[in-house]
Amino acid sequence: MVKGSQNTVSIGELRIGSLASTSYCDAKGLLLIAKGVMITPTLVEKLRRHGVETLHVGLAPSSAVGTASASETGSDRRTVPLPKVGEDRRPPQKPRRAAGAKIPPTEANPRVERRSPPRAASSSDQRSGGVGDLQGSTPSESETQGAVSFELQPALRCYSPQKIQRLARLHLRSLETVDRIAQTLVEGRPAELQATDPVIDGYTKELADDPDPVIAGALLYEANLDLATRCLQFSTLALAVGLRMEISSHSLRELGRAALIHDWGLFELPPDRRFPHHKMTDAMRQEYQQHPLVAEAMMQSIRGSTFTLAVLVAQVHELMNGTGFPRRIRGDAIHPLSRVLCVIDTYLTLTSPPQGHPRIVPCDAIAFLLNGVKTGQYAPTAVASLLETVTLYPIGSLVELSDATRARVVRSNGRDYGYPIVERIDDPGAMINLKEHSLFVTRPVLLPEQNEVRLPDAYTDLSSSLRQP
Repeated sequence: MVKGSQNTVSIGELRIGSLASTSYCDAKGLLLIAKGVMITPTLVEKLRRHGVETLHVGLAPSSAVGTASASETGSDRRTVPLPKVGEDRRPPQKPRRAAGAKIPPTEANPRVERRSPPRAASSSDQRSGGVGDLQGSTPSESETQGAVSFELQPALRCYSPQKIQRLARLHLRSLETVDRIAQTLVEGRPAELQATDPVIDGYTKELADDPDPVIAGALLYEANLDLATRCLQFSTLALAVGLRMEISSHSLRELGRAALIHDWGLFELPPDRRFPHHKMTDAMRQEYQQHPLVAEAMMQSIRGSTFTLAVLVAQVHELMNGTGFPRRIRGDAIHPLSRVLCVIDTYLTLTSPPQGHPRIVPCDAIAFLLNGVKTGQYAPTAVASLLETVTLYPIGSLVELSDATRARVVRSNGRDYGYPIVERIDDPGAMINLKEHSLFVTRPVLLPEQNEVRLPDAYTDLSSSLRQP
């Protein structure tokens, strides 16, 4: 409980398994626990390891410790400090930046609606397991906790529990693998590319079995996004898109590996410089934009690396019209697989930012990419393949239907990306295939708990035809 007027709470008073009903900071105002994050034993242990015993109530000092309310409130208009179009500045978003793309400013939607709290954050400190078989049958305690956390997510409840448990264990062990290899490289010791094989093979197998829950898991909201999580998220979506494109098994492995290792150069930077933000100085931004070259150089010290892999990691942020970085190459000079990685990177930059920064609602991020095709920034085939993979309204997201009811997207419908299969919120278990139904999606349901916002209409005009029946 909150201690009187001091607005502080001991971490021993946090309820394990509950959702934080407010934000908690340290004495200097640094955010430690975001509102809506699940309180787990691992999270409490992590705070203790860092010497944190007392939390200061953040945004809602009058709130009590415990489960966050999922009740709906009125509209919530907010202003997002993103750069104006044309400025050579990056918005406050995640590290893998869309190859020089000018990310537009965002506007708050005047009809923001509150829904259920976001998923529990999957901390990198929950990771366990070795580089061997990532799908082993004997889960550790942290893996068991991770599996439980996955199973509790609304976006995953309609899938096989066995599938979700496998994905949870694969997720945690893969993160451990990424952390270990990155640390090896940062310390100047050689690493073997084959160490990533269990990660690539594990996700490829699960995607081939049933891609939708794998994609849903990759797109789960991370309140405390870290670099290893982003690497894995990027690789998972890259493999999913590659399978959708039916590329060769060799190219698929190269694509997944490039996405997984592309940001490893950022592990050498201090944590506050791994993610671009609007307060970056020019020197900090220039340092950040060198990370593809650092990753390219790293390939020389990794046994088993290939020339193609070095090219792919160096070109992730290059745009088709030559406005990307670090070399500003264009068109045919960009490897076809790099064009795919660039599109996925842009999508994740917009929809999966680090803590404290606005999350663009996914359908608007797709519209932004479609506009990018129109202006020559992105390859049409790459954008179409991503759209067919994640759908216009991605798996796990909430939407409002034409009868004013709400539903959660649970399955994709291939090229009918505007008409996914959904589950009604007011009737759990009732599935509707919008491709074969008179109902259709009228708009996404924004989640203020996830800091979701809409892009201005000028950047979403291409999506209007996709959202109509």
